[in-house]
Amino acid sequence: MSLRGAGKNIILPRLKKALEGIKGYGGGHEYACGAAVKAEDFERFVEKFKREF
Repeated sequence: MSLRGAGKNIILPRLKKALEGIKGYGGGHEYACGAAVKAEDFERFVEKFKREF
């Protein structure tokens, strides 16, 4: 997946936190990141990512 921060320095730290305990990986920089998450963990990843906002 591709994630964008809409010009804000917020995406990378939140992505790293949401990936904790998830089967997947990701990286990038403060304004844009890429990630891959196993299908069985995707819903849990999305919930964790939303909580970071």
